[in-house]
Amino acid sequence: MQAKKQSINPTEKKVRNPETLVFVILISVVLAGVYAASYDQSKHFVLVHGGCLGAWSWYKMVPLLKSHGHDVTAIDLAASGINFLRANKLRTISDYTKPLVDFMESMVILVGHSYGGAAISQAMELFPHKITVAVFLTAAMPGPSLPFSLIFQQIWICEPVFIISEEEQVLTKKIQEWMIEKNRPGRVLSIIGSDHMVMTSQPAQLLAHLLDIAKDLS
Repeated sequence: MQAKKQSINPTEKKVRNPETLVFVILISVVLAGVYAASYDQSKHFVLVHGGCLGAWSWYKMVPLLKSHGHDVTAIDLAASGINFLRANKLRTISDYTKPLVDFMESMVILVGHSYGGAAISQAMELFPHKITVAVFLTAAMPGPSLPFSLIFQQIWICEPVFIISEEEQVLTKKIQEWMIEKNRPGRVLSIIGSDHMVMTSQPAQLLAHLLDIAKDLS
């Protein structure tokens, strides 16, 4: 007479291997810790477009930064993108930058492209304690020795970062270097093989720089 095969419950089998169970628990705890640490290190990038552009100009950078766990907001300045205000209603730079000023939250990384440099400069004046890092992406960078009208009335608290576009034809490399010489930023980075629209022509290089900035300076 054949002996009956003894069936083994899978749960019972796991219990018979306590070392495996302990190993699985430890791995789960470690992974949870890594995830939590990654989440805690996430930053909020606020992207400000250049003249005659809109939030749409950051369409490549927004998903790239988000894929690395960061919060991202691309702002439409007044009379730009889908902002309803008409350009002929703008009287001052404060009118133009009002959407950014109204939005500002605590501890953000501001990235301004082209004429967006003037917008983030004003934000640095108005909210000096709410900006972790200000990044001038081949942008107009005013300062105490290179003022834009009456923008500067306070000292910048956070040191700006300037990103040079090597193949720039709008703000040529010579002009960018002149602005850097007049108002030395805390760090100068470079993008190779890009035109004025760095965020669309070299998004991978720009992403690498922004991730390093988020890690090192904020």
